[in-house]
Amino acid sequence: MSKVDDSRKLGETMLSHKEDLRYALAQGVLVIDGAMGTELLRKGASLERGLDSMNLTHPSWVGEVHESYMNAGADILLTNTFGGNRGRLQAVGMADSLLEINQAGVRLARAAAGANAWVAGCVGPGGGSYLNYLEQAQVLHSAGVELFVLETFLDIDELGAAVCACRAVDGEIVIAAHATLGEDGDAPSLLIERFNDWPVDIVGLNCSFGPGPMLRSIEKILAHSKKPVSAMPSTGYGCTPEEFGAYAERFFALGVRLFGGCCGTTPAHIAKIAASSSDHRPN
Repeated sequence: MSKVDDSRKLGETMLSHKEDLRYALAQGVLVIDGAMGTELLRKGASLERGLDSMNLTHPSWVGEVHESYMNAGADILLTNTFGGNRGRLQAVGMADSLLEINQAGVRLARAAAGANAWVAGCVGPGGGSYLNYLEQAQVLHSAGVELFVLETFLDIDELGAAVCACRAVDGEIVIAAHATLGEDGDAPSLLIERFNDWPVDIVGLNCSFGPGPMLRSIEKILAHSKKPVSAMPSTGYGCTPEEFGAYAERFFALGVRLFGGCCGTTPAHIAKIAASSSDHRPN
């Protein structure tokens, strides 16, 4: 039986896919995948037309990255749509392909996930307006994502706009909202307040300066958050898979429920995270 199917049973009742994600989150930790962008760059991708366009021009590369994270033990795959909003696509001359890019992003992630992982619609910054986020969220939702993961937002108000857009699309879907920290590396009190007020299910941080610096800010968020907390650090200054796995255990011990990787992380990093999560998995 698959991980997803296994977590669906609650007594004799089979839960819906949306409900079984909430159930799994309530029971233990889940592992998100790692970096997509840096993996595509390693394959030879160009930034000229945006990495999201690879869903159309090099779908096999994107699919291979998803499959490598599935093999590493990820429970949640993020679509390759970080820059899939109209604001960012216009900057690389790809706005006319917004629908196809986002739909293909979901299709490629779903093909790799099968019934063994959830597919998250990845939404990044630079949208420029609430309406641009709403447009992308509608496409991702119609294509079949099971949750939204918002990541790498430096601007709190912009993150709030993206949250509202995703919630407007679906009043019940799971939303995980992540900010990234500035050079001081400290989670501001205003961010923590907004996290508690926003209509999201999971709050946390991603990217920033590696798992070590992020750990301190996650502790602060955990002390004040009314919601489950997530963390997706970058490798920082070269954090190895073994070091990443050791840090993951520390995050899980603190109470982080969702953990994955950002810039620079590889399937090897995610495999170490998955191994570190074994004692904290849903029953």
